[in-house]
Formats: sequence, structure tokens, C-alpha cells
Amino acid sequence: MAFENLQRYIARHLRHPSGAFGRFVLFGLNRVNARMIRSAIEWGALMPGECFLDIGFGGGIGFALAARRLRGEGCMIGVEPSPTARASALRRYRRWVESGFLHILDGDAADLPLEDGSADCIITVNTIYFWPDAAAGLDEIRRVLRPGGRFVLAVYTEEQLRAIGLTRFGYTIRSEEELKALLDDAGFTLHGMHSARAYGHDYLGFVAG
Repeated sequence: MAFENLQRYIARHLRHPSGAFGRFVLFGLNRVNARMIRSAIEWGALMPGECFLDIGFGGGIGFALAARRLRGEGCMIGVEPSPTARASALRRYRRWVESGFLHILDGDAADLPLEDGSADCIITVNTIYFWPDAAAGLDEIRRVLRPGGRFVLAVYTEEQLRAIGLTRFGYTIRSEEELKALLDDAGFTLHGMHSARAYGHDYLGFVAG
């Protein structure tokens, strides 16, 4: 029972990091998710001058990775419901925020505080498991993505998620076919599928527009 409670506690902070333990989780997310986020940015073919949006950015490592491709041109936006994660990103990237290169906003996938067609390349990595309404989140992402833009949904495989014990707590696990159907229902066209492996974990990337 004690181990189960620990798993539930960790899962809650993975979903919504908060406080001192949340800051520790954010540090871990930057290490564990870095390869997935790098893959998502590459699959999204982010280019200089574009507007990059990371939904549920967690530890914020995606901004450092995206900035390398933007080369000081364009902008970056992060939307994140966790105050702890937003505060961490504001501290870490203060100069970019002050210069207007990076915007950190409160919100979630189903309620993006952005205008229609305002982002060229949108990624979200290991977040859809936690969305209360996945269809509403994808509809909102579709609204914010500019015509011709790219959206990358990166997730662990269904098998990988089921092998991780703590995903019993607060995770909604979907198969590859279920995720494809959700994208199709939201009006996306699937342009490509990718698979990769990082730290012994298998993950997928759906590239849509």
C-alpha cells in the first residue's frame, strides 16, 4: 500500500507539478523527456522565423532545443497549467522573456490563450494522457495552428505506458489507432508517423496539419 501511495503521489506531480517536490519532478522531466522533445521539434521541421508553441512544457527544456533551430528569429510560446512549472521557466529563461522572444502563458490544451492561426509549429509531449477532454484539446490546437503549420503529438507507446506501474493513477492510455482517430475527428490530416526509443522507452510521434 505504501508503494502504491508513492506511485499515486508521483503520478499526481507528473500531471501537475507543484511545490518543492514538483520542482524536483520538473528537473527529472527535463532529463527523461529531452530526447522525445528534440524528436518532436525535428519531426515538426521548425525553421527560423516561425512561431513555436509547446503545450504543457513541464521542465521547459523544449525552449532551449527550439531556440537552436530558430536562431533568434521568430518566437516561442509555452502554455502550461502548473504555476510551479511556469515560475521555473520564467526564472530559467528570464532574458528571452524580457526580450519578447519567449512568452509563458497560463492555460491548457482545451483553453489556449492565443489567436486563431497564430503558431507555425506546435508540439505536445507526454501530456494527452492527462487531458480531461482530448477531443476539445485537439480542436483547440487545430484552431491555433496556422494553415500549413505542423502539429506533433509525441507519446509513449501503449505497451510502454502499461508497463509503467504509476500510469494506473490518473493516466488515460490510448492505442495508436485511437490517437489517429482523435486527430482525424479534430480535422487534422496525418502527414507522418515516427517511432523512436529513449532511455529504454518506446515512443511515437504523430505529425499532423
